[in-house]
Amino acid sequence: MYALSPRNMSIEIGSTIGSWRVESELGRGAMAVVYRVSNAELGLTRALKVLERTDTDTEARLLAEGRAQASIVHDNIIAVSDVLRTDSGRVALLMEWVDGRDLGELLKDGPLPEDRVLEVFRQIIAGVEA
Repeated sequence: MYALSPRNMSIEIGSTIGSWRVESELGRGAMAVVYRVSNAELGLTRALKVLERTDTDTEARLLAEGRAQASIVHDNIIAVSDVLRTDSGRVALLMEWVDGRDLGELLKDGPLPEDRVLEVFRQIIAGVEA
């Protein structure tokens, strides 16, 4: 199904988890790695957040995060649509794929104009409010 690198538990690009093919790694955090995945039969692209650890406390936190995100329908909140498990038992959240640049990448081009800053701020606040 999929292969793990013994050094860092990364999932190999090109491997599969369920019916989802791992296309690329998008980012890493303290608890999880996010991958871009696709389902060829459905023609869909999603993001998959996979726990790096399998301890019950970390797993419970990720599942609570997934339930919270799945319960909110809002343009400024990434939708969670499923919970998957890897062959090694690690929990993964299947999430909406949003194509584009994140705020950090946007700011690499230099400061944003004031009207753009206000627009981004309003979108963040709307998501937090939801």
